[in-house]
Amino acid sequence: LQEIMQARGAELPHYEVKNIKGDEHNQMFYVCCRIALTDKIFSGCGRSRREAEQQAALSALETLSLEQSI
Repeated sequence: LQEIMQARGAELPHYEVKNIKGDEHNQMFYVCCRIALTDKIFSGCGRSRREAEQQAALSALETLSLEQSI
């Protein structure tokens, strides 16, 4: 996602942790991702912040691919 944004001259994605649930040893992170190419907000969740950010980025990539194929 970052490479696509850079290639288009757009700002890098902005990630924000919205929620963390669970015990310290068994947490689930909920993250949202905003990108300059669309007003949509993409979300992801995972056992780590990085995993949640990757899921949100994947959601954004899938949406961008669908929008470009139309």
